[in-house]
Amino acid sequence: MRPIETEGGLFEAKNPSKWRNSLKPDPEVDDAWEDLEIIRVFPITEAEVRRLGKDPELLVKFPQEYGLGDNAYMAQIDMFHQIHCLNLLRHLAWAEYNRNGTAKKPFSDLHWIHVSHCTDILMQNLMCNGNLDIITFNWVETQSNPFPDFAVNHQCRDFDAIYEWQDKHSVPKEWGRNVTRPAGAKQIPISEEYYRIYGIEKPQVSTTP
Repeated sequence: MRPIETEGGLFEAKNPSKWRNSLKPDPEVDDAWEDLEIIRVFPITEAEVRRLGKDPELLVKFPQEYGLGDNAYMAQIDMFHQIHCLNLLRHLAWAEYNRNGTAKKPFSDLHWIHVSHCTDILMQNLMCNGNLDIITFNWVETQSNPFPDFAVNHQCRDFDAIYEWQDKHSVPKEWGRNVTRPAGAKQIPISEEYYRIYGIEKPQVSTTP
């Protein structure tokens, strides 16, 4: 943990965060976000899987040809998933902006499910952490009512150290993208919504012994 004061001003500071848009969308801000939301994966052992309360038989393992051995399960840091979810909501806030200049297509059901998922993930995380830090109020020029001071002193994990650890321990990006289900792998059921959204018929499971 380390002390960090949040830059919580309503208006942009002299040295604004590189993840904050000003009065219009900014490609450099988008690049900063996208750099963080490239979720990297790394190997953990069966013992570590069990300490997480997971069943190793239901989890993805890295293929043998990656040279990580037979005890390498795919994992990622949840914080970066949460950053991805927040970035999705950020893009919705700047919905009129399209980096390649083309018109946006109507949103699909899957898009809104994605929004709902990301919002829920963030909500659960906020409720889980239950931040008890205090926000005070000031009298501010031009304002007749108390104005909240969002510059709160937090005890924070060392983000740079976490990012560096992930960069050091992660396997190449394409390794995570190119893993496909091997024959005989145990599968868990997918949501009924999947079949509805894609308009495909749910396969019938044979009950014949």
